[in-house]
Amino acid sequence: MIAAIVQSSVARLVPVGILVLALQKTLFAEMRPAGVALQLMLALAAAAGAVGGPERGMVAGFTLGLMYDIG
Repeated sequence: MIAAIVQSSVARLVPVGILVLALQKTLFAEMRPAGVALQLMLALAAAAGAVGGPERGMVAGFTLGLMYDIG
């Protein structure tokens, strides 16, 4: 059971999501090229969907969106 949790996509997505969220809230909050805010969490969710398919994209979008709203 523990091996299934460690190998799941959510278990790998959460640490990466925390890192990207920290970068977005600190470093990229001030960087606005042409007045546009960079959305790294959205880009990560879209990349997960493009690489892993619609189910993984759905899980990534939900997980990262929840992390962004809470953080």
